[in-house]
Amino acid sequence: MMTLGSPNGVERYNLETSAEHLIAEAITTDERSRRLVTAVQREARFRDEILAAYDHRCALSGLAVGQSPSRAYGLLDAAHIRPVSSQGADSLANGLALTPTLHRLFDRGLFTLAYRGGALEVRTSPRLSSEMISGREGFELRLTEGLEVNLPKAGRAQPSIEALDYHQSQVFLTR
Repeated sequence: MMTLGSPNGVERYNLETSAEHLIAEAITTDERSRRLVTAVQREARFRDEILAAYDHRCALSGLAVGQSPSRAYGLLDAAHIRPVSSQGADSLANGLALTPTLHRLFDRGLFTLAYRGGALEVRTSPRLSSEMISGREGFELRLTEGLEVNLPKAGRAQPSIEALDYHQSQVFLTR
């Protein structure tokens, strides 16, 4: 039995918990460490491949961070188009090189990307307000409808239609 409540005289509640909630998945410390190391290695490999495919430049802003992995760290992200949590692959065709701010806006569905006439272009959500991309003294993050994406030269590294379709239908905020 668990009790919940506040020390300031608020009534305590007793909650009955079933046995299934008391026993967590039993994994060894070695197994937990192995899973963590595998995830970190997988993320690093994906990041290195995406940044190299995009010549260490943001696909939208063009921010170049140079070839040094330590210099790029924190300035440029490898973003999944279809999230790993939704069965997205760690493949070149499911990745984009984006600045952290653009990555967060993309993950939250405030913009998406769509092929039009052979070019990949930005589509902005009606929920993307100017306050989200502009600041003081004239600063503005250039994220406009129709902005063309700088694509990798290698065809296999270009965003797949399937991954983009997923983002457009499941992540992008249309209203």
